[in-house]
Amino acid sequence: QDSVYTHCSPRPSSRSTEHATFQGLRIAATNTEQLYKVCYCSGRRCYDPTSWVEVANRLIVAPSTYTWLTVPASPILRKTVANTLSLTVQRPAFKAYTDPSQWRIRVVRHYFDCDIYHYSSGFQCGGAEVQECAPTEPWTADSATWSFSLNLQHSV
Repeated sequence: QDSVYTHCSPRPSSRSTEHATFQGLRIAATNTEQLYKVCYCSGRRCYDPTSWVEVANRLIVAPSTYTWLTVPASPILRKTVANTLSLTVQRPAFKAYTDPSQWRIRVVRHYFDCDIYHYSSGFQCGGAEVQECAPTEPWTADSATWSFSLNLQHSV
């Protein structure tokens, strides 16, 4: 079963009878190239699925250079007193030339962007509460792993 997501805002940043330009849209990349249909509604009855028309071109999103894996794979629930989480970030060989020992991750609340420093008191990396975290386990040329302790009973 496919999931269908409709993005209804923001309004176009510029428009004419021939085009509409949107700014600030983000589409998360996956580990493979993705092809998306783009549909248009003239602004009349957009609540009605029959008011949407597919435009001629497709949107192609290139695969991400970096992919990640968590253990456990399922979400950690607040009702559990204490948990550990392992995050591994990897890339294909020779896709980028950065030292994985210098990679950093930041945990932010879901309603913030990644450019804000924020952490809750329930998040620990390497035994200390931090805003950015270096890899906590041995890394390879193309991957790094972080281990976290989460105490969600006390997080804000």
